[in-house]
Amino acid sequence: MNSGDIQKWLDEELANFPDRVSGEELYRYLGRLTARVAIQHRGAFVQALEKWLALREEPRTMIAVKLAARYHLHELASSIRSLLVEVENGDVFFPYYSRWIRPVVQQLERLA
Repeated sequence: MNSGDIQKWLDEELANFPDRVSGEELYRYLGRLTARVAIQHRGAFVQALEKWLALREEPRTMIAVKLAARYHLHELASSIRSLLVEVENGDVFFPYYSRWIRPVVQQLERLA
C-alpha cells in the first residue's frame, strides 16, 4: 500500500462511519482498524496522516493526532508541534484543542 491508497481507504472509512456515533468512538474504531497498516506500511501511513494534519480540519486532523500518539509516530512530531502553535495562536480550531495536542507533542518528542 502507498500513502494514496491508505488516505483513500481512511477517507472511505470516515465517510461510511455513522454520523450518530460519537467522535471518541470514531477514534477508537479507526485505531483498531489501522493497527496492521500502521505496522506493515509505517512510512506510507505516516505520509497519509501528514496529509490529514495539513488539512487543518475536523475530524481528519485530530484523528491524525490521535493515531500518531497511538502508534508512536515520532516522524509526525514536527507537524503536530506546528499544529499546536497554530491552535495556541488562534489560527485554527478552538484554543482548548491544545489540551489534546500538547501531550501528543510531548510524547512524540520523547521518542524522537
